[in-house]
Amino acid sequence: MTAEAAAQPSPTSVPTRTIPRRKGHWFWGCLMEMIRDRSGFLVEKHGEHGDVFVSRALVRDLMFVRDPAVVYGINVTHWADFHKPDYIKTMWKPFLGNGLVPNDGESWKRQHKLILPGFHKKRVDAYASTMVDFTERMLDRWREGERRDIRLELNALALELVASTLFDIDIG
Repeated sequence: MTAEAAAQPSPTSVPTRTIPRRKGHWFWGCLMEMIRDRSGFLVEKHGEHGDVFVSRALVRDLMFVRDPAVVYGINVTHWADFHKPDYIKTMWKPFLGNGLVPNDGESWKRQHKLILPGFHKKRVDAYASTMVDFTERMLDRWREGERRDIRLELNALALELVASTLFDIDIG
């Protein structure tokens, strides 16, 4: 599938457009910027280039997507047309085995169907109060003037939420 097709969630709703290409360093591409500040890089570059853009990191082109319709198109509508590179599978396999993140193709589709009930709208709506409670519990631990690593805080919060809502385990 082409980058242009991926950026078009529905043939009738959005016109096809060329994906912006961000030029980076002649050798590193965007790699060093991403290593220095991943979230800052994403926020800044999406601000400059929109919801979908391409940039090179060393010898690979990377597509950065934040548009929910495009993400849906990639993960649901056109899942069979997208395959993760072997280096991504190799990177995640020690941590996640053959789970959803490092997987693709028919095996990914089978796993996706298995977890789908946990993400049904009614289930997700039911998670809202837990999400609010856990977020308030996290914020109650914070004190004015403290410096916090928000990435670590939100990762811990996400882990607590997943453990509680999907597995009924309170790890807080």
